[in-house]
Amino acid sequence: FEHEPVIAGEIGLALRAVQDERINGAGRGELDRRREARAAEAHDAAVPDAGADLITVHGRTREQLYSGEADWDAIRRIADSVSVPVLGNGDVDENNIEERKQGVYGVAIGRGAVADPQIFSGSRKLTRYEVICRHLAYGEEYFGERYAVTALRSFIPFYLKGVPDIKRIRNAAMVCKDKESLLEVLKEADF
Repeated sequence: FEHEPVIAGEIGLALRAVQDERINGAGRGELDRRREARAAEAHDAAVPDAGADLITVHGRTREQLYSGEADWDAIRRIADSVSVPVLGNGDVDENNIEERKQGVYGVAIGRGAVADPQIFSGSRKLTRYEVICRHLAYGEEYFGERYAVTALRSFIPFYLKGVPDIKRIRNAAMVCKDKESLLEVLKEADF
């Protein structure tokens, strides 16, 4: 762990040597294994020193993966301690996006955009059901009905997040083999 700043610096310098384009030094910095602040600050300081133009900090530890809550206080401390812009990432949704922007250059939206693709527009023009129908229609147009239905099933848990009786609806949707039966199951969801 204590050698990560050196490795991060070497990677950044190697990238800078072979390209003139901007470099994003993404990392978990302070939010790493043992939460050792000094080691993390050294890591995050090494990234801009190595030529990174931007850092994206994911607000969870490696152990958390996609569970738990992102630590936005730690993200903001990192943003305050480095000389390049910092994007914060983790638990960004329509209800907290403005709050998350405080103290950082911007936010990187990942899984939140999968569950809510309208997050970028700032308005709710479509219901979740309409978003699902549009997703399915695009998939069907490019890949055909069978593949579109199969591919959409992996997005169902994201689209149904917070819906009552999600487990039953999700399980029923996962066995649907055609567009008509999938949409029928999803109509039952209380969007």
